[in-house]
Amino acid sequence: MKGWLALTTVFYLFFLLWSIPAGFCWSWLASRPGSRVAQVTMLDLHGPWSAGNCALIKVGALQLQDLTWRIRPLALLTGRLEFALTGALPDSGKMAAIVSLGRRDLEIRGLQIEGSANGLLRTVLPGITLNGRLTGKDLRLLLAGGLPVAASGQLTWQNAGVELTAPIGVGDLALQLQSSPGTITATLKDNGGPLRLEIQTRLKTDGAYEITGELAPRGNSQPELTNMLSLLGPKTPDGRVRLSRTGLLAPLY
Repeated sequence: MKGWLALTTVFYLFFLLWSIPAGFCWSWLASRPGSRVAQVTMLDLHGPWSAGNCALIKVGALQLQDLTWRIRPLALLTGRLEFALTGALPDSGKMAAIVSLGRRDLEIRGLQIEGSANGLLRTVLPGITLNGRLTGKDLRLLLAGGLPVAASGQLTWQNAGVELTAPIGVGDLALQLQSSPGTITATLKDNGGPLRLEIQTRLKTDGAYEITGELAPRGNSQPELTNMLSLLGPKTPDGRVRLSRTGLLAPLY
């Protein structure tokens, strides 16, 4: 009898823990001294922390609407806390991903995103109107100590373009992410459009990065495209613009 009573008590406590409202958990986390979640705004939370939804989440200028999450219980057996997420992005975009929390790392995997370039990148390039559509499939990002340490997947930008004094189209672009020990490499290439482009970014696990590449108009491109490239740096005699930048990435959290 005592054994059954103890087992019933354990299940009851487990059920109570599993059913704690998400709003209560978020308020408690945000009130902790030095909590970084205080920088995040979540509006209209519903459901328990283990499976709920939020009308709007904002991190600075970045926002995600109609966010839903569901815990993946089997991950607890490996010592990780995992959630399956879906949400709506600006300008009718959408996303889905698995977020996995470990003791010392954060992993985002199986990330699928689709939406307008202007809606998805306006926080990175404020004040600039972008054209085209972004699609990401099976993207993965692993962070440790707030810094990226591994990444993979591909992001495509269809009908890429920017509006300055006039709309400037550059064709389709593709970003390929790869990892090797100690380094993440992101390679951005064109797909035969008006802009000939190849830019490579190498990011070390300590946050040091190096960007190198070349850009040039292809064929009889728009004069606006040639003028835009001149803003990026001096041209070589054959019309190419070479990029070379180094820096240090600050921890993301």
